[in-house]
Amino acid sequence: MIDYDKTLEKFFKQCIVYLEKRAKTAKDKYIQQDIFDAIWTVQTISENPRRYADYNTRVKAGLETHKVVDGFMAGTKDNTAYLVYNRVLNVISSLYSQYSWEREQAQETLLNATKTMEYKNSTNFLKDFIWPFKSPEAFAVKVKQK
Repeated sequence: MIDYDKTLEKFFKQCIVYLEKRAKTAKDKYIQQDIFDAIWTVQTISENPRRYADYNTRVKAGLETHKVVDGFMAGTKDNTAYLVYNRVLNVISSLYSQYSWEREQAQETLLNATKTMEYKNSTNFLKDFIWPFKSPEAFAVKVKQK
């Protein structure tokens, strides 16, 4: 059985790892500052994802700024990490929906996003060969059953 709250935490941690890697290689101090701001934003949202599931709440809290976009994308041609991060933010509230079909779609999105972020952070030189054969559930946090 999959623990989706823990998997969401894992996803945010993978986003932070990705951003920290970007901060180490940033060539411009302004891009580096945007990356640090994005790290702060991701950490803030990860501390209370249910609260920040609503877009308007994130805007009022100052968590929806261009610095997050720049932190994920500035200085790179690859926008996959930001798109995945944004997709998960859009489905957080659906993870707790009363409708099973909505929950299942959100859970699938979260699992695929976790797989993508793990792929981005992986240093395994065989990852292009290995990752297509792994299911998204392989990257989820499982509940230990008695």
